[in-house]
Amino acid sequence: MRSAPYQLPALRVPNTGPAVECAGHLAMQQAGTRWDTGTDGASEPADLVRSVVYSAELTVATGSCELVAAPVPAAGSSGCRPVLPATIAGQGVCGQRVDPSAASMGDLVFWEFRGNVPTRVGVVVADGRIVTGDPAAGDFRWQALPHGDDVRVKRVLGAGDGS
Repeated sequence: MRSAPYQLPALRVPNTGPAVECAGHLAMQQAGTRWDTGTDGASEPADLVRSVVYSAELTVATGSCELVAAPVPAAGSSGCRPVLPATIAGQGVCGQRVDPSAASMGDLVFWEFRGNVPTRVGVVVADGRIVTGDPAAGDFRWQALPHGDDVRVKRVLGAGDGS
């Protein structure tokens, strides 16, 4: 059974920097666009999150903030670097926990857990707002940051998650 790495106490400070701003900008650009679930069963929201984080991390090296498709993780890969896992469940174990009150651009929000596994993911784009996939409509949209006991915020940009 795979388990999450040891977690330090939840961060209580916002994240900053060019990669963070780029992640928020890229996620905002996707609001209102549609997705199609491929025949391989890939979760389009997970693919979006993977590409947003990958592209944002490239910003530091390239100085350019453009959405690029993240490479598919190698078969059997269990790490979070250099790209996030291909599934929402896999992404949920990456990064450092963040207190929801300190959620900032680029942080990932996981909710609607089933059997201790998140089924929804979004990217924080502004104070209290995220861009996420709407499974009923098949598109990406803005929504308020979910609240409740089954919501987890994780910081993957600049996070020392050891993977």
